[in-house]
Amino acid sequence: MLDEEADVGPGLCRMTTTPGTHPRRDGSLNGPGSSPTINPIEIPPKYDPRLVNGARTQRQRLAQLSPAQRAALVLERYPDLRALPSCDWLRLSVQASFSVLFGESARHYAKLELAALAGILASAGVSAAYAKELEIAARRVLELLRLAFGIATPRAITLDVWEAWGRDTDLMRTLAERMGRYAAAVNLYQCGYRERLSNEHQAQFDRLLLLLPPLPKQFRQRFVPVAERRLDVQRKRKKSRRT
Repeated sequence: MLDEEADVGPGLCRMTTTPGTHPRRDGSLNGPGSSPTINPIEIPPKYDPRLVNGARTQRQRLAQLSPAQRAALVLERYPDLRALPSCDWLRLSVQASFSVLFGESARHYAKLELAALAGILASAGVSAAYAKELEIAARRVLELLRLAFGIATPRAITLDVWEAWGRDTDLMRTLAERMGRYAAAVNLYQCGYRERLSNEHQAQFDRLLLLLPPLPKQFRQRFVPVAERRLDVQRKRKKSRRT
C-alpha cells in the first residue's frame, strides 16, 4: 500500500522505497527489494492521461511523460507492485504502461498479475513489440480458462483445470501459437525471474501472490499439436501458391 503520508493526487505521485535501498543515478535501486524509486513527481494536468478519455489521447499523454512519471502512475494504480523485488519499472514501455493502466489488461480479472508480468518482461529487456505479443497471449489464455471453468482468480487454475482444458482437442488445435507465447511469458520469463531471486526475495515474491500459473510440464507435448499445426500451415501455404 502507499505510505499513509504520501500526497497522491491527479498532479502528484509520490512513491516510497524499501528500507535499506539506495537510488542509483538512473533512478533504480540497489539493496533489498531492488526496484525503482519514484520521487515526488508532478504531472501537469495537460499531460495527465488520467484526466482524459479515449485510448489515443491517453497513449499520446503517456508518451509525453518520462519513464519515472509512467512508473509512478503504474505503482500508484497497483501499490502492491512496489514490493516486487529486482523489478525496474523505469523500463516499462509506453504500450505496456497504457495496457496495465487503461487497456484490456487493466480490465482483466488478473490485472494485478498481468501488471507484474509487464514489469518482469520489461526488466528482462524484452522488446515492447514482443512483450505486447506475450501479454496478449497470456490475457487470452486466462480469459479462455475463465469462460470454460468460471475462473475468478489465477490461483484457481490448478493442475486439474489445466488437464481438463487440455483434453479439449479441437480447441487446442487452434491455440498452438498462443500457448507457445503463454509458455514463453510465464514458464520462461516469469519463472526465470523468480529463480534468479535470492531465497529471501523468492519468499517475498511468493507472499505477494502475483505468480501467473505456469503450464504443467509436458502440457504442450501432450495436448497442443504443434507439429500438426505446422504441417497444416505448410499445406495451406502450398495450396495458396498453386491458386
